[in-house]
Amino acid sequence: MAYDANLVLQALTTQTASFTSTPINLPSGVPRRGLKAVVNLTAITQTAGTATLAFKIQESQDNTTFYDLALPSNGTKSTVSATGEIYIPFSSLEAKYYQVVATLGGGATSPSYSFEAKVGTSHP
Repeated sequence: MAYDANLVLQALTTQTASFTSTPINLPSGVPRRGLKAVVNLTAITQTAGTATLAFKIQESQDNTTFYDLALPSNGTKSTVSATGEIYIPFSSLEAKYYQVVATLGGGATSPSYSFEAKVGTSHP
């Protein structure tokens, strides 16, 4: 599926700790039917232990103070083989800034994960 370059929450990145993307500005807000974030988790590795990885969407009216908006029921990945797409539907009437937050937890040694996130209107 094609996505507008202005709707990329996060370009492909590899991280070794929790991570918050740079916010994007949706000046017109969110359409009445809402949007969805598509997080493509391309890799998650560790040398020992178990890592957990949770994604969520946050919103802000002023691009300074952010609040949790959406966390999918399938937004937690807890095994090294748990790659794939995660869909996070969201809707907001007032905010215009949005960011994706990845929280790395668990007791893993040398965890690493790669993902990208985009905003779209279609549903899986």
